[in-house]
Amino acid sequence: MKVGVDGAVLSAQFVRGANASAAPVVFLHAGVADSRMWNAQQAALSPARSALRCDRRGFGDSEVRSAVAHSRLGDLRAVLDAAGVQRAHFVGCSQGGRIALDFALAEP
Repeated sequence: MKVGVDGAVLSAQFVRGANASAAPVVFLHAGVADSRMWNAQQAALSPARSALRCDRRGFGDSEVRSAVAHSRLGDLRAVLDAAGVQRAHFVGCSQGGRIALDFALAEP
């Protein structure tokens, strides 16, 4: 799935699991990687649970089309909205963990 937001197109993979009523798991990658770092975890989890991973602006398959002010939390919100996710469990590594914490504080 591609999500256009503030001068960028973010790439995300959302796999619906068998338990669609449960909040999905959202994987947030480290600052030295892209969403591929979560391939094995998403594959193991997604038969039973919905899982979402995305490439942040400037990483992986995401595209920066113009250099504009943006927010990592705003980008994450745009991806969650595009996937129809209202509640989620977050798994983050390094910078992804920081984004998860900041997002949880901003949108408890």
